[in-house]
Amino acid sequence: SLKEFRYIIAGVVIFLILLIIIVLIAIAGPRPITASPIINGRYVRAVTSCGEVEGILDDGAVVFKGIPYARSPTGDRRWRKPEPFLLETCWNDTLKAHNSSDTCWQVYSNGTINGNENCL
Repeated sequence: SLKEFRYIIAGVVIFLILLIIIVLIAIAGPRPITASPIINGRYVRAVTSCGEVEGILDDGAVVFKGIPYARSPTGDRRWRKPEPFLLETCWNDTLKAHNSSDTCWQVYSNGTINGNENCL
């Protein structure tokens, strides 16, 4: 009947409009990164709010070690809550995040004490 035909046509039109909207969203979406962050096959660079950091590609995994998350808790900042980095307290060049941070203070089984207060 004519009424059923109109419902079918309306359904097809709505489907086509939704399909066009989905295609337009897919086209206008974010673009993939074209430049690889891998440098010389081993080093990987990324940008943080405090500046550029350089990690390593280790067995297929991207590894960044020793990136500070707050200002060093030493001196007058000792035993207080962490203070975030401000733009003027960030690093200036690319931070080499290849190695872990210092070891925290520990007493070893032989009685020696070793470590660093700034170890997080």
